[in-house]
Amino acid sequence: MKIGFVGLSHLGIISSLVAASKGYQIVCYDSDPVNINLFKKGIFNIDEPNLYKYFKSYSPKIKYSNKIADLKSCEIVYFSEDIKTNDKNISDIKNYKQKINKVLKFLNKNSYIVVLSQVTPGFTESLNWNKKKLFYQVETLIFGNAIKRASDPERFIIGSNNSKKIPIKFSNFLKQYNCPILIMNYKSAEITKISINLYLISQVSMTNILADFVKKFGANWTDISNSLRLDKRIGKHSYLNPGLGISGGNLERDLVTVRKLFSKNKLNNNIFNEYESISNRYNKWPNHIFKQIIYQIKNKNLIIGILGLAYKKNTHSLKNSPSIKFIKDNIKSKIFAFDPLINKVEGFQNLQISKNINQVISKSNILIIFNDSDDFKKITDKELIASKKLYAVIDPYSVMKKIKFEKLNIIYKSLI
Repeated sequence: MKIGFVGLSHLGIISSLVAASKGYQIVCYDSDPVNINLFKKGIFNIDEPNLYKYFKSYSPKIKYSNKIADLKSCEIVYFSEDIKTNDKNISDIKNYKQKINKVLKFLNKNSYIVVLSQVTPGFTESLNWNKKKLFYQVETLIFGNAIKRASDPERFIIGSNNSKKIPIKFSNFLKQYNCPILIMNYKSAEITKISINLYLISQVSMTNILADFVKKFGANWTDISNSLRLDKRIGKHSYLNPGLGISGGNLERDLVTVRKLFSKNKLNNNIFNEYESISNRYNKWPNHIFKQIIYQIKNKNLIIGILGLAYKKNTHSLKNSPSIKFIKDNIKSKIFAFDPLINKVEGFQNLQISKNINQVISKSNILIIFNDSDDFKKITDKELIASKKLYAVIDPYSVMKKIKFEKLNIIYKSLI
């Protein structure tokens, strides 16, 4: 059986490689011939652990093509493009639907169509396709851990016109992943995806608020969070580490979507407005602390060092990254930066990308850490002492908490 994937951004690339690992023949379609030629060589515009290992092992089962006609032999076709959002985190659903409709005209009418992309409620059933062969599938990939989650999912959530069963051919494919399959109507599945992200947003928001309160109260958030993880109602995988709010685009998009839906249906959406307010506050936390420090030491011409440009570790995505917001807010300051996965950022004359961590530290008066990359956790007091220029370290994720900053006469600020 052949399976097609339409749209080769992060979601499509990962999902297609994992499907190939299950033993299926795969057709990957992208309208851009340049992208297709790069993908054939294993040159992708994303970074994920084991990505090239999977490509080397399973690319013989994948045909990368810019010809829609190659999808006609596929019995299941996934629409798997990461939908773009604008600077207000609004999805371009209209343009995406036009792309889908263009492809649908060329497909075999007996093919099962599965929308894997993040869409608004009501989108799937609006497509002009036999509803018995049309499905929505919730994806819950995480940047930096996508292949593992795609190959070993916790469950499949499928939207269908029949909430009791799905066709055997589609079911047999899903069963290769050895996880529960939950079937519901289209809107329920689409809203499930949004609901998952809203619960994550609530965890991130509550964690930041409590950690801030705990610190001011003189208690220890690490001890408290360790206890919370042992409560089965909360769980060991909960988002209990304070951070810089929500970023990356996906959570923000769903927050915008649900606010619009609540407003349209005349429901109170104050809680979602508060989530956005909390997130914005913690996005700006490094800049707030930075302003306090330069006022304290009465020097506005300090050189800034940034470790971590991506919005989170193990990804190269700069979408809504707090580091980029900080750079924009301090455009007149000279900034050196390093990120393990990013070697170029355009649009900032005041920003210079460094080759390594030590190069940033050696040139900085104030060092700010914007994600909790494992590389940053290896920094020792020796690197800081060697700098001889460092006045302060702003470390929201506490990756350097073991260093005795008081002995080094360096100001240290973290969220916990």
